Amino acid sequence: MTQQEFKKTGLRQTSAREKLVELFSEKRTWSAKQIQACFNDVDRATIFRNLKTLQKKNIITPIHAHAGETLFELAGRSHHAHQICSKCQTAICVPCPIKSKTEHNLEFFNLCQLCAK
Repeated sequence: MTQQEFKKTGLRQTSAREKLVELFSEKRTWSAKQIQACFNDVDRATIFRNLKTLQKKNIITPIHAHAGETLFELAGRSHHAHQICSKCQTAICVPCPIKSKTEHNLEFFNLCQLCAK
């Protein structure tokens, strides 16, 4: 997000928020635990507080995952499914073969590119 985009949402631009939003620019989902592993210099409370704030501003959205852990992804993405790595649990956004937009949650399990090597 640019500084102008932060201003439009009414959020103050901080380095933690910038890094967090940058993570969500990838076409994948993130758990709070995965995010914390990427942020050595940011405490857990700050991560959760920012996740909640970005969710309230409709910048990210929570999704339910197979293991019951909440995952977050960029809001406003087109209809899609998720490929879950059976080794590292990374969830990647993939096209959904079900064209109906009725409420459903489709997950495929496979090794991600990194774990398959």
